Amino acid sequence: MNDILNVMSQVLSDQTDSLLIDENLNSIHRIHGLILEEKLNCSSLIDFYLNKLVVYNRFLNVLIKTNYDQSKSSALKQDEYFKINKKLIGKLHCIPLLIKDNIDISGLPTTGAIKALRNQIPNENAEVVNNLLKEGAIILGKANLAELGNGGRYNSELGGACKNPYDLKRTCGTSSSGSAASVTSGLTLISLGTDSTGSIIGPASINSIYGLRPPHGALNMSGIISLYKREDTVGPFANYVDDLVLAYSIMAKNQTIYDYYKELVKIHETNILNNVFKIKIGYITNMEESFSLNSPLGIYSYQLDKEIKDKFNEFKENIAKIFDLKEVTLEERIYNKFIEIILPTFLSRVNCQNVCLKGELNEYFASKERFDLDAPYKSFNEFLFKKYDSNDLRFNYLLNEFWKVFLNNSEILGANSSLECGNACLNYTLLTNQVKFLVDEWFNRTNEADILIYPSVNSIPDLIDSSNQKPSNLFIASFTGYPSINVPIGFTKPSNSNYKENLLSYPVGDQKKFKKASIVARIANNQF
Repeated sequence: MNDILNVMSQVLSDQTDSLLIDENLNSIHRIHGLILEEKLNCSSLIDFYLNKLVVYNRFLNVLIKTNYDQSKSSALKQDEYFKINKKLIGKLHCIPLLIKDNIDISGLPTTGAIKALRNQIPNENAEVVNNLLKEGAIILGKANLAELGNGGRYNSELGGACKNPYDLKRTCGTSSSGSAASVTSGLTLISLGTDSTGSIIGPASINSIYGLRPPHGALNMSGIISLYKREDTVGPFANYVDDLVLAYSIMAKNQTIYDYYKELVKIHETNILNNVFKIKIGYITNMEESFSLNSPLGIYSYQLDKEIKDKFNEFKENIAKIFDLKEVTLEERIYNKFIEIILPTFLSRVNCQNVCLKGELNEYFASKERFDLDAPYKSFNEFLFKKYDSNDLRFNYLLNEFWKVFLNNSEILGANSSLECGNACLNYTLLTNQVKFLVDEWFNRTNEADILIYPSVNSIPDLIDSSNQKPSNLFIASFTGYPSINVPIGFTKPSNSNYKENLLSYPVGDQKKFKKASIVARIANNQF
């Protein structure tokens, strides 16, 4: 593997100015500094990233399609703007961006990684994409994902299974896999993913980067294919907290988010110097316990692996030196209430999703602004029931068998109105309100903590050919609607190797439900 990486590095070195392969050229601040000093231009930077994508994608499967011509054209325009005005075009001037391929980009297919959608080309960008482009971001292409953003599967008809940059035999995580792996492998600076049940937090954790799952309803979801719109949200990945918060503030069209964050950083720097620790962090020790539940879908078994637990405890010891850390063990009856409500909530969610999905996909496909009259699909039923036509390139690939069965459930149960959808989800709403009440109690029990922390995932990444994903904590943010951020906290100790394997260690992430978690992220990883 090292020989392969050496060859790839030489290829890039031959194609690109030596300045651009500086390993420190990995943040918005540093790139903009070099551009302002006229040591770097946008065209060279974008060429460098496009070259890296082409070379590395053969080994990682992080990409569905490049935005080659448009990205090079945008880079030239930004170079011309800077040459004339001697200033940056916006807060994301020339910053490389990769977009998960269930998010619309005008002129590129939104495939959801399935062949049936490879000719479904929107005429407009998703709103969050427009917001980033207005500040100068340059889209390199569409990132690979689990088909249609289904985090329960690793399959991708168009991109192949995404391979973890730390171990190519293992996955990149749930559905926003390519978005996360492209950032950790240096193929883009920022990427966008979507998250309904952990598809930002999980991949961020096992790829050792930052990932932000915004609260429900915080961002406009128009122009995004969603299997579960009630819980789905879109969020950024980045190597640096500053970059993550800046990207999110632009997506939300709210500069005060970034300004408030920077102000908190300044305040906390002063507090640390004066040994004043005002940010309160809570941790519920019960989350280290194992439990099993029986359900119609099988046995749900939760366990925090020892190697993850050891690393997390080391992290807690470190942050306790600079924060007010409150560890609480809940009474058994209180924590059991939380355990007992998990499966009913999941099952109620499945019913709610089946009833509402038809209407949500109808709304996406039927948009006259989004798609031309000759677009392959204009409704949910066309998408599900379209017949093979060898004479029409739009329909020489149709839905695979998994998706025919999956979507047929929604056809049978599908609501005919938003009112029917809402009524079908009443029980789910009641259950999630109960989960939120219980998690709010955790905040109260930890002295009204600003932040709750817990491991993002419970085990090292799954092998790519693994049939079952292990249960994790990722659902908590979905059920409560609270914002959540993954913070990379290091790596597990090297494991015993199998035949032909080197000793390997794996990334560990810490999930935070937060009011001020981005500050903790920055402090915990010495990003000052």
